[in-house]
Formats: sequence, C-alpha cells, structure tokens
Amino acid sequence: PAPIPAPTPAPTPASTVAPGETAAPSPEPTLAPDETMTPNPEPTLAPVETVAPAPTPTEAPPASSDPCFPGSAEVELRDGSFRRMDQLEVGDSVRVGPNAFSHVFFFSHRHSGRVFDFVRLEVSGLDQPLLLTENHYLPVASRSHQLVAAGAVRVGDSVVLASGKAATVISTLEARAEGLFNPHTVDGTLVVNGVMTSCYTTSVVPWLAHVLLRPVYWMYRAKLGGQLLGRLFEGGQPAFVAIMPKGASVY
Repeated sequence: PAPIPAPTPAPTPASTVAPGETAAPSPEPTLAPDETMTPNPEPTLAPVETVAPAPTPTEAPPASSDPCFPGSAEVELRDGSFRRMDQLEVGDSVRVGPNAFSHVFFFSHRHSGRVFDFVRLEVSGLDQPLLLTENHYLPVASRSHQLVAAGAVRVGDSVVLASGKAATVISTLEARAEGLFNPHTVDGTLVVNGVMTSCYTTSVVPWLAHVLLRPVYWMYRAKLGGQLLGRLFEGGQPAFVAIMPKGASVY
C-alpha cells in the first residue's frame, strides 16, 4: 500500500498591521509595587554624660583673716625717725598718739616674702594711704571714737591722725601688698602711716585679748623670756584663738 504523507502544519498567519501603523510593543507585565515598610528607626542612645574634670587644685591666695599691716607700713620712733613694719623690733618705742610713745612688747604676726589682701584707706591731708587687713580695728572719730574694723570703714568717716585731729576717709579700696605684721604696744594703740590704729582685732574681743596678753607683757617687763614666748605666735594665730569670742565690726 502507498505510504500516507505526514500532515503539513498550517502556517501561523502573520499579524497584519495597517500601513502607517506601528506595532505597539507588548506591554511588560506590571508588578504590583512592593509594599514599602517604614524602616525601624535606629535606637537613639542618650548622650553620654560627660563629667567635667576636677580643676587642678591651685594654692588659694593667703587669706586676710589674719589681722595685720603690710611690711611697707611705717611707724614713727621716739627719736623722730620712721621705720618700716618689717624692720620693727620688740623693745622699740613708737608713736601711739600726740606726744605719746609706747614700747612694742609682742608680735602676733610676723610674715615676710608673701603677698596678702588689705583694705586701702586714703585719708585727706595724708600723702600715703593706710593699708591694714579688714578685721583690724581703728578708732573712728565720726562714730564717737568707737573701734571700727577696717572693712567696715566707709568713705566720709573721720579717722584720727597722729596729731589727734580728725581727717576724712576719701576712698576705700582693696589692695595687695607684701608682708603681714602686727606689733602690740603696751598702750594698745599704734600710729601707722600717720593714722591712729588699734593693736586689737575682731579675732578676739578686745577686752579679752588685753587680758590674754598680760602674761606676755609681764614676762617682757621682767625680762623672763616674754620675747621668746611672743615668737610662738609670730607664725599665725594659735588654735585656741578659734574658740575665743569674736569682736563685732564696731566695738
């Protein structure tokens, strides 16, 4: 028998495009946009607390609580000459008022070579100011001659001069100067840079300070080592002074 021919597949009809038309490209499948997730914010850490470094300790300036005069302050000796505080000695006779002199028997402070804080009082009629620590007493004529701590003296107050006359304070300032000296006279007063001052301070109420210094004075008079005893205090106030009753700024 004759072989049966294999069927010829029908050709796929070519797409017909009208003349002048361009075949539109098959659109690419559009995918649904992916769901966008808000990213988790990165955890924010609290700022690290920075501890300020401790300041390097610096030596505090010497306090002015120790009552004294600077080494450059001047007193008048009985012979009419003048001497600086840092050259004054126990036994020197110094002016304490008009036509009055008294012996130095004791120093409660005697420092040199360091700088300290002082109150600077300018007084009318005087060429040089008076420097003394804020808790050092001086008589103020305009306040019934009461003892007033230098830190409480005000412009317009009247202080007492070496002549015994009153003079007006025209300025009060802060100053620094070298040395710290506090001589004590038998009389309890002292003319410094032409101004009457006291030997007492607010560190101890004056009447008690006077009593406490009597043994030193009698030892000085009897030449029994009062000068040596006094030197125990020259480096600063002894510890027991801290428990003594203090003097008021106006006494």
